[in-house]
Amino acid sequence: MLTRSQREALAARLRAEQQPSGAPGIAPRPAGLTDLPLSHAQEQLWFLDRFAPGQPTYNVPGRLRLTGQLDV
Repeated sequence: MLTRSQREALAARLRAEQQPSGAPGIAPRPAGLTDLPLSHAQEQLWFLDRFAPGQPTYNVPGRLRLTGQLDV
């Protein structure tokens, strides 16, 4: 549990991070526009869900072993 001063400090930090940084934001959807096209990846996920509803078949775990020195 945070103390009152910690909560206030956290709230101030979150407010500061929400200030515009000069980077463009996501534009709002135009009013009345309801049907938007899916991306290719979204279409694939939609197909997999229709093919096998409720199955997490799109989550394919994998691993990769790296060797050697890390060049930071």
